Amino acid sequence: MLEPKRCGGSKFLPMGDTETIAALVPDVVSQADRERAVEIVSSFDRDDPSWLAEAYMLLNTGTLHQEDWRYMGSTIFRDGGWTKEIRLATYVAARLGTIGFSFPIWRFPAQSFGDGASLLERFGMTRLERPTDVRDPSAAGPARDLFGTGFVLVEGSSYVELRRAYVAISDRLGRTPATIVVRNSSFFFGRDRLAHPAYVCWEPLFSGEIEALTPDDFKEGGRFVPWHLAFPRRGVADACEGLFAVADLLVKFARLERDMERWLRRDGPPLLRDYRTHPDGRAHLLDFLESRVGAGTPSFLAEIRTDLPPWFPLRTADPRVDDIVPFLRPAKDSNTRLALLSGRSGDMPLATAAAGGQIPAQ
Repeated sequence: MLEPKRCGGSKFLPMGDTETIAALVPDVVSQADRERAVEIVSSFDRDDPSWLAEAYMLLNTGTLHQEDWRYMGSTIFRDGGWTKEIRLATYVAARLGTIGFSFPIWRFPAQSFGDGASLLERFGMTRLERPTDVRDPSAAGPARDLFGTGFVLVEGSSYVELRRAYVAISDRLGRTPATIVVRNSSFFFGRDRLAHPAYVCWEPLFSGEIEALTPDDFKEGGRFVPWHLAFPRRGVADACEGLFAVADLLVKFARLERDMERWLRRDGPPLLRDYRTHPDGRAHLLDFLESRVGAGTPSFLAEIRTDLPPWFPLRTADPRVDDIVPFLRPAKDSNTRLALLSGRSGDMPLATAAAGGQIPAQ
């Protein structure tokens, strides 16, 4: 186990070695190691954004005391006080941390099979192709893509995009116009595409503007501000309205994830919205699993916690040898969800090409 060192009377963990810290975080969170979580956050350099994804994720450590939450939030947001604004921003940051490490969940649903459409497309999302998808067409592996392939769902003023490098969630007509972008914090792909784990824009953006995002939009002076630098805003009331707006966006995103899971489990008449073009999600899931087995690269069915990334599945099934029927039944526990993973042990932050960690190039 990595042991803390002392320097000038302050306890800290090795700087410049974010991967070492990232390797610790899954165990710290899953084991509810409160003391270790606080220690790690207190040990980072405030001027080094490379640690923020792990700090956000550690806010999900289940046994944190109120004073721990206050200390960690104040450290992340450099506030010096524990205002209502910073409390809300810290709550949102915890959810952003989970999303940033959950990209393996969408890796397999984004892959084409059969007639060429992915599960995401059969569910009702639209695949986009843009100049910002690819950085170097001649390169292989993670060096090829810039932001990568994206899949979009637009309902009225609401916009959700699952892209290889980030998730974008927006509502230009909500209580406060807001767009939140959450970076893929995998070390295999995504971590170096954006400098910070999450960004927010308070302008009312149309879907075409979000689809046309470039790296410049995330640089200093661009439309988007890093989440940990977005506060304080003008006055507490203004700040809280913005925070509630982003919290609403994250609820919408969680609802979309739940809708897709229910669609994958369902066999028969459509249960969800009328625009779903393929109501028999279970049949498409079975076809996908069969195609993966046929290609010699099976995808594992897993039951995972809804509030954590897919690090430690509660149970898994290899479609080659295990009974998968229990995974296809409606979920009995609202705190768990169905996921497609690369193996029985889950998909960790330091995922390799074999283990996933990203929405793949198509």
